[in-house]
Amino acid sequence: PGLTVGKRAQTDYVGSAGNLTNGSDGPVTQSRNTGIPRVRMEMVTDGTSNTLFAGEGCQAIQWYRSATPTPERDWHRGGYTVGWASGSNSHWWNRRGAFPPLKDFYSTSTNSYILIMRSFGSAHPGGINAVLGDGSVRTISYTVNPQTFINLCVRNDGETLGDY
Repeated sequence: PGLTVGKRAQTDYVGSAGNLTNGSDGPVTQSRNTGIPRVRMEMVTDGTSNTLFAGEGCQAIQWYRSATPTPERDWHRGGYTVGWASGSNSHWWNRRGAFPPLKDFYSTSTNSYILIMRSFGSAHPGGINAVLGDGSVRTISYTVNPQTFINLCVRNDGETLGDY
């Protein structure tokens, strides 16, 4: 109660908010209470096969390896809660290209927690699973060129993608 609005389900997938801090250049935006218009497919001018819409979100290993059950929280026990949270929690549902994908790791400090909450990531050894706008699923390597990852997350920059 008080943490989310509406129905809930657990997942560790998050939307791509592009690269700008306010998310206005991404394909997935939170338009409610932000003034950012909802994104329509014709606004994805880089092409749906060249734009990351969603991917796995980085998590702290201890969140899913905990042997002691605790009350479900929006970021706990296997994933994030789907739905829009109010206030400052809205950043949990989207990630920006400025933070390339990371392999899940143990969070030991406030700084590492902040990095987790900003990054795409997974427990897979080589990279994250990501859904592009055309519906295809690709693996994005942890070693992806940072600029290529930014270009992949932004829906309208007109840049050519490198290998990923």
